[in-house]
Amino acid sequence: MPSVDDYALAIIAEGERARTDGPDELRHPVITVRGIQIALATVYVESDFVMYANPNNPESESFPHDADSYDEDSVGLFQQRIEWWGTTAEEMDPAESAAMFFHHLVALDDDYNDPNVSPGTFAQDVQGSAYPDRYDQRFNDAVSLYNRLTNGGTPVSTTTAIDPRLAALQAARPDFNEYPNWSTNCEPRNGVTVDGLFAHTEDGSDTDNADGLAWFLRSTEGTDNPRSYHYTISTGYPKDDGVTVVDVVDTDYAAWAVGASNLRSINYCIAGSESYWLRADWIQHAARAIDVMAYLMVQDAIKYNVPPKVIAPPYNSDLPGIADHRYCSVYLKDGNDHTDVDGPDGPYGPPFVKFPWDILTAAVAKYWAIANAAAPPADPGPPATFAAPAGDEALRKLLEQFLGPFDETTGLFTGWPQLAGDPIALADLQAKVNAGTPLSLVDGLAAERWGIKPASSGVTPPPPAPAPAAEDKPAKAPTKKPPAKKAPVKKPPAKKPPAKKAPVKTPARKAAR
Repeated sequence: MPSVDDYALAIIAEGERARTDGPDELRHPVITVRGIQIALATVYVESDFVMYANPNNPESESFPHDADSYDEDSVGLFQQRIEWWGTTAEEMDPAESAAMFFHHLVALDDDYNDPNVSPGTFAQDVQGSAYPDRYDQRFNDAVSLYNRLTNGGTPVSTTTAIDPRLAALQAARPDFNEYPNWSTNCEPRNGVTVDGLFAHTEDGSDTDNADGLAWFLRSTEGTDNPRSYHYTISTGYPKDDGVTVVDVVDTDYAAWAVGASNLRSINYCIAGSESYWLRADWIQHAARAIDVMAYLMVQDAIKYNVPPKVIAPPYNSDLPGIADHRYCSVYLKDGNDHTDVDGPDGPYGPPFVKFPWDILTAAVAKYWAIANAAAPPADPGPPATFAAPAGDEALRKLLEQFLGPFDETTGLFTGWPQLAGDPIALADLQAKVNAGTPLSLVDGLAAERWGIKPASSGVTPPPPAPAPAAEDKPAKAPTKKPPAKKAPVKKPPAKKPPAKKAPVKTPARKAAR
């Protein structure tokens, strides 16, 4: 598989030569350094130097490629489409796809070398992206890459392969149509780690679909209440059972969906859904949408290293994991007041009489197993060494197994809090059970005594013992996140493919922020 440097060197070499013969769409003069750097920034944004084929352009699958894309019929490093650019063979060739980009770049009305105009403006004029600011954001990366490869830097001959789990997952991709309708209602994550994958209902428009919801979200740009999700998802009910996914915000950015938890989360909204729906409604209207949402959640869990733990009501586990908007409100207590996906009045399962958490959990487990079946076994490394305790240390450890941890201050063994029903200790034990962590003998006895089972098993843990005495540890306060700032109002790009008009929406929808 070619590396980033391999592809970048092909683009640089193409810009440094002039094409004066051959197909018209490939012809261009020698390109300046700035023009080549604009091309590199464009590839950073469009494909991140991954050569994509696309099943929607079957011919592209016959050319060497690194992965499949499902964005309309866009292919190659520059994500070019056959009806607008050249042949599939040209689009799948690093040099010739760059030649087509340069052909359009030099044909612009304005000089791409104009220092008074940002370089990303010219990339946008060529590409016509719905996300025009991205090109300027990656321009410094492009300059650094160009300088390293042309000023004595050593090209990297290999690159990290695509995670084999993603490749295995992609091979089992369920049938759905996915395309972007990017919104500017987003912000950088500022280094915050993604640890929450949250499901949402739309509420207020039970006849809507993924496309209509995406256009509604875009209609809130620049308003007093901008909102967004990363994905909108719907089936074709009642006409058919086909699933559509619209990408609204890139998952590397924070969407505006869960207030103070925006920076830490990825958000998935099933369009047209209502938090008052009963289980039968969900299965009738959105069973396949839930399955596709599970696929997307596993895909993002792999990318962002989030364990595939589904935290269903009654929410007895901390993040990281998969939950919903109501989890933010009642468990994280982060300032949210929304109650989707199960609504404000419950009942909250198990048994799950409203949102079918068991179906989502099973689908997540299915796709996670498929993805990890192809993962190579981890290198076990050298065998671990064990230094057995001796003397007083050995006696102390033996006594602690029966009497609990030793308190150096009092000189007493304190007993095991999980056996006594301490709520904090039981919450920690529930998290271990949910995560499948091997239990010690004491933890195993406590789990048996208090009936603690994995949350995904459909068994509700019984209430903990009465509150601990005053000298026990106080419960931890929930971590607060700073409020998510709003994105500045974006000026529409100078040139962009015409977009259909956003449907008129009523104010009955729930506010995403």
